[in-house]
Amino acid sequence: MKKYIISIALLLVSFLISAQTKVKKDITGNYVAVQVQDSTTYDKTKEVFADKKGIQYPIYITKKGKHFINVTSKKGTAYRKYLDFIG
Repeated sequence: MKKYIISIALLLVSFLISAQTKVKKDITGNYVAVQVQDSTTYDKTKEVFADKKGIQYPIYITKKGKHFINVTSKKGTAYRKYLDFIG
């Protein structure tokens, strides 16, 4: 029983260790966070989405069939904006 509890605790610790931020040292000696690239690729459709300002974004589709566009906030954070089609 004791070995079972210890092995579960070690498994949980290994998950926590792998979830840490990845960093590398740059030329000046400072540590910089490394962005992990998403290995998932999405299919790009032929349609585009135009917002209120007239900016056109290409529409992507997930494996489950959901449509989204890639948007960047004012702070520079990139995120997906999912589209809900009506009619």
